[in-house]
Amino acid sequence: GARIGYHPPMHLSVLLAVVLPSLTRPHSMKPITMEPQKPLSVSAEDFIKVRCNTTGADTYFTWEGSVYSFAPDQKQIQMFDFVGMTVARCIQIDGDWWLLSRELSYFLDPDTGAKLNKWANPFTNETVTVMHVSNDPVNNPVSDGVPSQNLGNSQMAMILDVPLYYPNPLASNATLYQYSPHPYYQAGEFFKFYYNANELSAATTSVENVTISWTRLAPWMPWMKMGTLPGSLLFSCGGSRVRDLSNLPDWVRTELVERVPLYLNAPTVLEEPNETTWTFFAKHFQQYLNGDEFPLLSH
Repeated sequence: GARIGYHPPMHLSVLLAVVLPSLTRPHSMKPITMEPQKPLSVSAEDFIKVRCNTTGADTYFTWEGSVYSFAPDQKQIQMFDFVGMTVARCIQIDGDWWLLSRELSYFLDPDTGAKLNKWANPFTNETVTVMHVSNDPVNNPVSDGVPSQNLGNSQMAMILDVPLYYPNPLASNATLYQYSPHPYYQAGEFFKFYYNANELSAATTSVENVTISWTRLAPWMPWMKMGTLPGSLLFSCGGSRVRDLSNLPDWVRTELVERVPLYLNAPTVLEEPNETTWTFFAKHFQQYLNGDEFPLLSH
C-alpha cells in the first residue's frame, strides 16, 4: 500500500523579503528578511492516535455523502447517495506502524435512501447489478510527516492527498475490459481529519473527537458497465470517528450482523495485496453476472 506520510506541496509561494524604497529608507535600515515557514506535519504516532489508537483495539469511522457523474459537456447528475464504515487496527511490525483495516460502503437510491441491488443506468439505459464496496484488506504503512494545517482556536486538520495511478487489472482481460477498458487506473482520494490540538497533546492512546471529509475522483465503477463512455465519478462525503456503529442506518447494522460480520472487526495480521473495487470485480465477476446480492456473505 501507499505509505501515509509527508508529501511536499506542488506549489508554495514564500515571501522572501520586504524592502522599503531607497529614497525613503535610512541608509542604516537593512532589508527585512522572512524565513520560509516549514510545512506543519505530525508524527506517525500522533496520526495513529487520531486515526485509530496505539493499543491495537478496533476503531470505527462512518461516513455518508453523495456520488456525482462528471461527463464531458453534460450536466452533472447525482447518481447515488453513499453510506459506509471502516474498522481499523493500528499495530507495530518490526518497529514500524501499520494501519490494518476493512471498509464497507453502499450505493443508495438518492431519492429514497434505499440500498440498490439493481440500477438503471441513465447513460446506457441498461439495468445492472450493483456491486457495493467491500474491501478486505486495506492495509498501509504509516510514517512520520503527515501534513497538517492549523485552523485556529486549537483546531487542526491532518491532510492526506492520495493520487492513484497504476495498471488497470481489468484492461488486459478479454472479458472484463469492456467494463473498464483504460490501461491505467487513474483516481485520487483526498482526506482531512479534523481534531483538537489540546486533545491530541493530552491523549495517551487515542483522540476520540475526530471528524472527517473525504473526496474521491474515480473512473466509472466497473459494475456500471460504461465501457469507453468518457467521464468519471466524484464522491463527496463527511463522517466521524465513532465508539460504535449505532449512528448507521438500522438496515446497515442488520447487514453487518447477518451478512458481513467480518467487517465488525479489523484484521489482526498484515496480509497483502490490498483489495480494491477493481480486483473484487474480477474475482466475483460470475456472481455479478448471476445477479447475486452484494456485499457477498462474509463471515
